[in-house]
Amino acid sequence: MNLRKNREGVYLFLAQIVVLALGIMILYSKPHVSDSGWIVILVAAIFSIALVGGYVLISKVYTHSSSRMREINNRMMLMMDAAPVGFNFWMKGNDGKPRNINTNETTVRLFDLSSKQEYLDKFHLLSPELQPDGIPSEVKAIDLVNQAFREGYCRFEWLHHKFTGELIPCEVTLVRTSYKGGYIVLGYTRDLREQKAHLAEMEQNRKELRKARDAAQTANLAKSAFLANMSHEIRTPMNSIIGFSELALDDDISPKTKEHLSKISESAEWLLVIINDILDISKIESGKMELERVPFDLHDVFERCRTLILPKTEEKGLSLHFYAEPSAGKLLGDPIRLHQALLNLLSNAVKFTNSGIIKLSAVPKDNADDSNRTTIRFEIKDSGIGMTTEQVDKIFESFMQADISVTRKYGGTGLGLTITKNLIKMMGGELTVESVPRIGTKFSFELTFDIIAAANEHVQVGKAALQNIEKPYLRGEVLVCEDNKMNQVLVRKHLERVGLKIIMTENGKEAVDIVEKRMQNNVKPFGLILMDIHMPVMNGLEAAAKIIELGVPTPIVALTANIMSSDLELYGQSGMAGHLGKPFTSQELWRCLMKYFKNDGPNSHPPA
Repeated sequence: MNLRKNREGVYLFLAQIVVLALGIMILYSKPHVSDSGWIVILVAAIFSIALVGGYVLISKVYTHSSSRMREINNRMMLMMDAAPVGFNFWMKGNDGKPRNINTNETTVRLFDLSSKQEYLDKFHLLSPELQPDGIPSEVKAIDLVNQAFREGYCRFEWLHHKFTGELIPCEVTLVRTSYKGGYIVLGYTRDLREQKAHLAEMEQNRKELRKARDAAQTANLAKSAFLANMSHEIRTPMNSIIGFSELALDDDISPKTKEHLSKISESAEWLLVIINDILDISKIESGKMELERVPFDLHDVFERCRTLILPKTEEKGLSLHFYAEPSAGKLLGDPIRLHQALLNLLSNAVKFTNSGIIKLSAVPKDNADDSNRTTIRFEIKDSGIGMTTEQVDKIFESFMQADISVTRKYGGTGLGLTITKNLIKMMGGELTVESVPRIGTKFSFELTFDIIAAANEHVQVGKAALQNIEKPYLRGEVLVCEDNKMNQVLVRKHLERVGLKIIMTENGKEAVDIVEKRMQNNVKPFGLILMDIHMPVMNGLEAAAKIIELGVPTPIVALTANIMSSDLELYGQSGMAGHLGKPFTSQELWRCLMKYFKNDGPNSHPPA
């Protein structure tokens, strides 16, 4: 600023000298000077003034341009200083080595320094002696800058530190650009401390999530193991309770004894329902429950529900009404799971209704777009105790009922409605409930089925058949592997009742030895092997594998209380043909046997 004022003073002083010189020339000029001489003097004066004025004008223009350039440079520097990343300017010196010639305020703040000059002077001290890869920082820095001069670009992570020793992980980007006929390299330094801390936090969160997931999986495995063990331990004695009760009810006994046995059987079956509920909810939660897709008659499902629920309604003096409009053919779906859902809702209605009526209806909705499909609305109404809005919100949660008083008074596991809701959802519907305290409750849902025309009704229903079958009379020999004495007696009596011969073994090794010996002696193979899973000496899975290795064509059916989804998958993978869960009913046993033996009819082969 002072220099500019001095230049303007010099220019003004020169102009004053020129004017003064002209004045003196005019004042002391001789009178005889000709007109042409005066003209020369005047032109010289004008030229001198113009020269000085032009010089002054050019100087002012230059001064303005310089001021403008300085303003632009100042703005650029302000932008650089305010940038969130550090800037460095690298230029090669006369010795060919790169030198850091400038920086910005962000860099100064990054290292807690007092000025840019301090940074430039102490740049080589702001990195540890070695980088994380073991290369000296000074050597590596020069190599990377030279690489940027050669290739025009490079990006890398760099470890800086403050004079306090605090480490500063950074990302550095070097970019080459033209400058005064040569090149300079611009360096951009980004502080990675916050990012590294965030990544470390994310990694810690991931570790905690993995730990929580592993803990949940361990807990889930423990739960599955507990359920499987509980299922086995409870089902094994229940097999004897239900089986022997069923056998006794078939004998010629007094009405009073038959009534007592019926109560025992009914209680055992109710306990079995509770166990099945627990297993079902476990299957649903693990996503391993599968639905059948077979033809069925809706009226058969309703009749099955009526048969099971009618004794309970008659005992409480309730009216029971079923209504199902006929369809154009059989429906394609899972009748077992539909029956389970309807029976759960009906049992629930009977439990909470002390007087009045219970209705089950199934009404098809109009489906003009597709005659091969039908949507049916199911409704279950009762005139029971009803529920408040708060109670309705709880009833679909696992192990939850409307309130504690309900559990005390009516009992139950609190799983029935949860299972029913999930079953209906799996079948493509949504279970809804409307309830008014002391008036009653209505559950409803809609399901869409494909329709099998009458011409196609010969399609086999398969294992999902609901109808009861008559007791068959069969020919053949069965190898039974069972270590429980009571179950041995029970299975033997059931098989002998339908005409089959039995060979009994107590462990898998005995079974393998018997099968192998029959092969060596060319004795006809067994028609069926019923294989318990948990046995001493050799378990059922090991025995089945060895028998299959022998090349015996005899089908092996797992006779077991372990019927979790994972267990059934394991039986199938081991080569077993199927499974029969304990406890089993006569109907379930007969259906299994009829897959492998011919039914000779009731008159041709009387039981032993």
